[in-house]
Amino acid sequence: MAEHNSRYSLWIAIDGYVYDLSCYASKHPGGIDKLMDFAGKDATEEFFNVHSWLNHNHLVGKLQIGYIENQDQ
Repeated sequence: MAEHNSRYSLWIAIDGYVYDLSCYASKHPGGIDKLMDFAGKDATEEFFNVHSWLNHNHLVGKLQIGYIENQDQ
């Protein structure tokens, strides 16, 4: 996931789910730079701090490409 940290390959994780936001980035209301801060990273805390009233699966669910497996097992 960490390799997908550019405007053209922008993946983020929210609540354990991985989303490819490459095609959505230019449409993000806060601008692409806000997304770039979390490109290739887990954005869960920031997402819920800023969008506590939004359901991420409803918003970008169709862009889900996978999930992060629990590394502790």
